[in-house]
Amino acid sequence: MNRSTRCRITASFVAEPIEQALGFIMHEALGIDVTVEFSDFNQVFQEALDPASGSSGNNSGLNLFLIRPEDLSKEKLTTKLADDLVSALSELSERSNARLIVAFCPHRNRTPGDNQWVAKVVKRLSEKTGVTCLAENDLVGHISVEDRFDDESEIQACIPYTE
Repeated sequence: MNRSTRCRITASFVAEPIEQALGFIMHEALGIDVTVEFSDFNQVFQEALDPASGSSGNNSGLNLFLIRPEDLSKEKLTTKLADDLVSALSELSERSNARLIVAFCPHRNRTPGDNQWVAKVVKRLSEKTGVTCLAENDLVGHISVEDRFDDESEIQACIPYTE
């Protein structure tokens, strides 16, 4: 017997190319038929803070935030940015009954300081009820590939997707 759920995806990059793979994995591995929706390109804070957003209105499914912190700020990742992100996502988790998963995705130019920033945010968000956080190693630590990054994919990930 298959179950079904709604998955609202918000990403700091173009995430639409994962739709089919996510649907396949959810169906084959978990027996869940998933209806995937995407928020607009790089609208992480807007989606989390807006009480009328699709994520806020998702009361029975899954809200998945895919974040490369470097996409949120063109300058250094600051304590204020961390506080703002934790606050926005915490507000969303309190407003919506959907399960919130926050995944911090790899980025080519991540520095040791950026890794510390991510670790602090993951720790703070993981303390929230209804929030699951995944750091880069949780996502790709077990995958063996020579180069996770290529210039063409990086360019494409920053172009807003339209049909």
